[in-house]
Amino acid sequence: MKKVLCYCHVIVAVMMISCERFLDEKMLKSLTVPTTIQDLEALMKATGKINISVMPSLLEMGADDYVLSESGFNSLTEFERLNYGWKADMDYQLINVANEWSKSYEIVLIANTVLEYLPKVEGTENDKNRLRGEALFLRSWCFYNLAQVYCPIYIPDSDNSSLGIPLRVHSDLNVGSVRATVGETYAQIVSDLTEATELLSKSEIHVTRPNRTAGLALLARVYLAMSDYDNALRFSREALQTKDDLMDYNTIKVDDRMPFERFNKEVLYHSTTAFMQILNPTISYVNPELIDLYEDGDLRRRAFITPAKDGYFTFKGSYDGTISGSHFVGLTTAELYLILAEALVGANKVKEGVDVLNDLLKKRWDKNSFVPLSIHDKDEALKRVFDERRKELVFRGVRWTDIRRLNLDSRFAKALTRTLAGETFTLPPKDPRFVYLIPQDVIHFSGITQNQR
Repeated sequence: MKKVLCYCHVIVAVMMISCERFLDEKMLKSLTVPTTIQDLEALMKATGKINISVMPSLLEMGADDYVLSESGFNSLTEFERLNYGWKADMDYQLINVANEWSKSYEIVLIANTVLEYLPKVEGTENDKNRLRGEALFLRSWCFYNLAQVYCPIYIPDSDNSSLGIPLRVHSDLNVGSVRATVGETYAQIVSDLTEATELLSKSEIHVTRPNRTAGLALLARVYLAMSDYDNALRFSREALQTKDDLMDYNTIKVDDRMPFERFNKEVLYHSTTAFMQILNPTISYVNPELIDLYEDGDLRRRAFITPAKDGYFTFKGSYDGTISGSHFVGLTTAELYLILAEALVGANKVKEGVDVLNDLLKKRWDKNSFVPLSIHDKDEALKRVFDERRKELVFRGVRWTDIRRLNLDSRFAKALTRTLAGETFTLPPKDPRFVYLIPQDVIHFSGITQNQR
């Protein structure tokens, strides 16, 4: 295992600045390479590099579920302050290159290494298929999350020819990166996941490793981001047929400081964002607009939110079982209920969709006050699903994508605003700033095109 991790660490160190840095020939020859299937298995078990504090914090940084006090704002780095105001020209420091870009491509490198060496090592066909499925899942997981911050949203019934992300599908760092289109980016994600679901284990395994249910859940999330209700319905339903566990919030201590255990029974795949101080509950407060959405009897308000100083409220409901500036953004059964509900309503099956929503809500409300929803209008039902997504999936890395995809529909489009020290910042629907700038060091070393402003 040590020799494999050494191999990976050396390459990763080069990738921290860019995918394109030239590797000296002697250096390449000196690297120890994986020689057994156990070596490749060890790579996939590197949870510190694959699961913990690795996904882009930009998944949450631009969204509208938090606000800052003036003192909290002033304590941040310039990068964080500029992002809070959605400034057009943001200062990407080296630390942010690692957090927002390189950590995801490190995982892609691990996945590509496994995929390339699997045919060269001895092992059973079952083990090789399972590892191939896991590697394809990891690559698609990273590509998907990077696409949510560095690509325009996928637009149905269009050519999606805008610039996407570099699709690195090999481990050779001497091969330069080229940005694919948005259409090509999502095609790669779907292709990887489609194959992965045929190879992944059908058994329940530790949630730091993906199984078939996690693959189906990610497909459902991806198709919802693509506004493809038919496939979102198909894969969310198929995933729930294999695992539909929900916690009953009536049975947990919702008023505890940290009500949820890490790896609880709703988690299908565990992943957290890189730490950023701007999202640390010591200075980041829950948006009052979001708090007002919770109705009397909704136990999520007490489970997710707790009073802080000066009339503010902070978030405490991470499924990571921690309170920090790193947030759980993995896959859960609860999200699948919401995807299925939205897809059913979107497909004009309003009653079925509302019934699915009720299945979730009865586990979230005080059992003595829950009254099932009865909604017959499609637009009203969709609006309710969107509100429930916001209340249920708070700080889960999906709100930014939801805002971007709903901005394609004038019925649900929303301008984002923040006010601080008398200054108001605004982000109108479809503004180019809904796509983040790629870190400048990556642009410098790779030569890829920067996103427009």
